[in-house]
Amino acid sequence: MNFPSGKPSMHWLIKTILLVSVVGLAFIGLVGLVLPIIPGLVFLFLAVLLLTRISTRFDALASGHSGFQQLRRRWRTMNMLHVKDRIKLGFWYCAGALIRGADSGVKTLQQWLHSRTSPQ
Repeated sequence: MNFPSGKPSMHWLIKTILLVSVVGLAFIGLVGLVLPIIPGLVFLFLAVLLLTRISTRFDALASGHSGFQQLRRRWRTMNMLHVKDRIKLGFWYCAGALIRGADSGVKTLQQWLHSRTSPQ
């Protein structure tokens, strides 16, 4: 069998598990684009990253995109950090996302309350 990227093929069970993960991450990412509490782009990026591990065609397509190349470089740079530092970075990223989501929720609630109490 000819592998254009030099990677051996994965077992079908691993591919199936990764594909189900891609669908789940993509779903969460799409929900995150609508809801301000969930960081949707992060989940969509993880879905694309997993999909590039499954499909060599998709890997070639994504690698040609400059935005994805930049995100992939950042991902690889983060992999050079120690596990403790990665956990800290992930914690602070999630804390920031939760604070931004809560702030957005409070602002939406204030606007809704203001619209209900204003005379028409």
